[in-house]
Amino acid sequence: MIKLTFRKGYQMSDSRKLYEIRNDMWDFASKVEQIEDSDLNDLEKQEALDKLSAEYVDLGDEMTEKIEAVALHMKNTEHTIKACKDEAKRLTERARRLQCNFDWFKQYVLMAMSAGNKDKVEGKLINVTVRKCPPSVTVHDIELLSNEFKVVSEPTVRADSKAILVHFKETGEILSGTTVNTSKRTILIR
Repeated sequence: MIKLTFRKGYQMSDSRKLYEIRNDMWDFASKVEQIEDSDLNDLEKQEALDKLSAEYVDLGDEMTEKIEAVALHMKNTEHTIKACKDEAKRLTERARRLQCNFDWFKQYVLMAMSAGNKDKVEGKLINVTVRKCPPSVTVHDIELLSNEFKVVSEPTVRADSKAILVHFKETGEILSGTTVNTSKRTILIR
């Protein structure tokens, strides 16, 4: 471990905090100002300043080294952040490709089972079942809906799909300006 001479006989390691070094520099500047404002003659002032400078001789170098160490740490952290962002971007893209692949296979199996008129396939390791999706609503014209099927959130108004679906399930009525899809099918893999 490196030992630095700081003040009269005081030894310290290089692990001081930057704010501690800065405070000592302020302390040094304050003492210099006190000496210069004192009633001492020029020779006595010079001797006091020389003595004070000897006590704080390594302070500037210590601060430079500490700032450099902090800057190196910041640069390392900056590169780590960039690497993490790049990896996150790569993984997001990979997940998107895998999801597209999964969706394609799901549709492929659904079409094959529909073409073969099969609703269920029981394999040795896995079962695949075709099932009907819950109804979904598409709103074409929100102006045709009554206020009970609208949600007002300043500054916009949107359709309340849940309320429309509840109304459809209770009455079987499809509201004007909407389409309810009840024929969509999906596969369930167990």
